[in-house]
Amino acid sequence: MLYPISNNKNRIKMRPDTVLESFPLYCPKCKQGAIINVKVYVTSVIKEHGEQP
Repeated sequence: MLYPISNNKNRIKMRPDTVLESFPLYCPKCKQGAIINVKVYVTSVIKEHGEQP
């Protein structure tokens, strides 16, 4: 899985039927975090690290 903001690789593997909602994802290379939704390999960013609600 690629980190959606910097497109760096992550250590998370997904299957085609994987669904993630409000999943906290952290990129060890750029030291950033984001909350994402994933459905059928389509990733959408809900909130980036440090962003106010």
